[in-house]
Amino acid sequence: VEDWEIKDMWPYWLNRGGSTVVNSMTVSGMVLLTGANMAGKSTLARTAMAVALCGNCGLYVAAEEARVPRFDAFIMRMSNTDSPLESMSHF
Repeated sequence: VEDWEIKDMWPYWLNRGGSTVVNSMTVSGMVLLTGANMAGKSTLARTAMAVALCGNCGLYVAAEEARVPRFDAFIMRMSNTDSPLESMSHF
């Protein structure tokens, strides 16, 4: 199984720079993402999923560098009350 590595990814709906926080991650198995309320879990999950989807399609990804393995499926729970631009999350 190939590792999934992303270096300096940023939320695709924000311009990079300024106060935008970049994240890096390496995944080699199942992930359980936990943290305090408003800690950025939804943002990290949404951004990583977008990098995976775009990377699998051969498109530009919002990261300095990414090594994305081939995924069979993309599954993510979201709500119609999520609004990343307004910093609002259903969770």
